[in-house]
Amino acid sequence: MLEKFKSHCQQQAAQIPQERLSLLASLAENMVEMQENGNLHLLWIDTHNSRRSIFCQVWAKCWAMHYGLRGFKMYSGGTKVEAIHTNTLDALNNAGLFVNRLDARENAHYQLYYQEGEAPVAVFSKLLEDAPNPKDHFLGIYTSATAKERVPTISGARLTFSLLYPDPKSADGSLEEEGVYAELNEQVAVEMGVLFGMVAGKIGV
Repeated sequence: MLEKFKSHCQQQAAQIPQERLSLLASLAENMVEMQENGNLHLLWIDTHNSRRSIFCQVWAKCWAMHYGLRGFKMYSGGTKVEAIHTNTLDALNNAGLFVNRLDARENAHYQLYYQEGEAPVAVFSKLLEDAPNPKDHFLGIYTSATAKERVPTISGARLTFSLLYPDPKSADGSLEEEGVYAELNEQVAVEMGVLFGMVAGKIGV
């Protein structure tokens, strides 16, 4: 099911607006310039590390592995700690990832499996500075305008970049919530596929 979803995302790449495509190309250039021998740490930044940054971390990992960029490590964090929203997890599960909850705490830890034989993506809501996030020499990527306003500079980041997404939180509890989260999940998956395809092409993987 996941491979079918990824194939769909590759087909949808042609629908990305030119302005957004240019932004992805600029981010790809920065990633290529920062990577050292195929290694780079990326920290995806949101307000609560519950929705947008989780989508980005997971799909960035999936597409990095798809293109053989094994040295690109993905992390996420927020300006506050909440818990990964169930709508986020449901959208990822519906796209074909296997979601494994590891504990019963309110801010639960999860493993998201995307490919047999590969280590899962480990996710939970955390602050920017919390482990296992990198402390220095990383690329910080804002996914939220609010997070950028609250923390305009990220300690230890070699560079920051803004790739902003709409907050699906406004749909929570409404009849539209499933569709809103599914739409954002697909947008992120499509864009991460394009982004890491660009990076792989420039590095020559």
